[in-house]
Amino acid sequence: EMTSSLVGSEMCIRDSNNSDWFFQYSPYVYYNEHCIVFNSSHVPMKIERNTFIKLFDFVKLFPHYFLGSNADLPIVGGSILSHDHFQGGCYTFAMEKAPIERPIAFRGFEDVEAGIVKWPMSVIRLRCGDDQRLVELADRILTAWRSYTDEAAFVFAETDGEPHNTITPIARMRDGKFQLDLVLRNNITTPEHPLGVYHPHAKLHHIKKENIGLIEVMGLAVLPSRLKQELFDLADLLTAHVPTADYPEALQKHAAWAEEILARHPELNADTVHLILQDEVGHVFAEVLADAGVYKLDEAGRKAGIVRCCLKKPWNPQRIPAALCLKSCLCLRNIRHFLCFQIHLRIVYPEYRYSVSSPSRTVARASVRCTIA
Repeated sequence: EMTSSLVGSEMCIRDSNNSDWFFQYSPYVYYNEHCIVFNSSHVPMKIERNTFIKLFDFVKLFPHYFLGSNADLPIVGGSILSHDHFQGGCYTFAMEKAPIERPIAFRGFEDVEAGIVKWPMSVIRLRCGDDQRLVELADRILTAWRSYTDEAAFVFAETDGEPHNTITPIARMRDGKFQLDLVLRNNITTPEHPLGVYHPHAKLHHIKKENIGLIEVMGLAVLPSRLKQELFDLADLLTAHVPTADYPEALQKHAAWAEEILARHPELNADTVHLILQDEVGHVFAEVLADAGVYKLDEAGRKAGIVRCCLKKPWNPQRIPAALCLKSCLCLRNIRHFLCFQIHLRIVYPEYRYSVSSPSRTVARASVRCTIA
């Protein structure tokens, strides 16, 4: 684990293009050895061919770390777009544990292992011992996606000259080979969804309204600090079976959700309420990720396909509901202005099953008792 003495420390590294980058451990510590790598020059973020080169330059230096970038468009960027930077660390996210749902092949890149990741969002995973081959293929996928439009699937490359398609890339070394995850993103808005079509929808805003950035994409939810007190207060109301009409104004946003929880958990009591709420928050976050996914779990999404833009032919994935894949566990810390909830992937296949210990009610309460800076 990272020691407090490392937080705020800084070093300078140089990429293969002789550009200088500053490496600094984040004060937020969302996960183990959470670091930020930022350009020494004040230039805006941009996902392009050189982005993939920079990611692999870093993991060559730090093969035990992953490094990823937020997308370079508003809404799906989830970060400061005005300065070029990446985030990394020594941590295994749920998305990394997710297996390939369907292998795919790209003509001319038979040496690259590729496939669709079993994940609520739309993820292409590439793997090869030669990082230059991954850079070449990733650049082609990015170029194809930037200009891809499929009106039937409500995917538009641009409207009125405003671009919508981009990618959230994550690079890592695994078993001696380079691995690159490409998450397809689109930031189009409509009157029905003014914050974004591929963004948490209004019915989920009582839990998560903010942008879905790199960290959330990989399976770790950064939730608003208001939930710390709201969930404790809601637990008391649930155990007392207070009618939702009598909930205080601050908790009315959770009223419909509370009724659903009681209907699903008639066994709910003072000893189980906190674990139930943790699990229910995890299911909400699974829905959040599904909302942010460009290709949905309905028939239209299956017909459109995650890589139709790359392969130029239909694809019919057998995706499973996100709620069946994910199990939640309350993260043990509140980092300044946010709560973190770790979402653990639980695959239906035994060899990919990841267990999560269930803390007692006392531990669950203690885990969120902290001061907001």
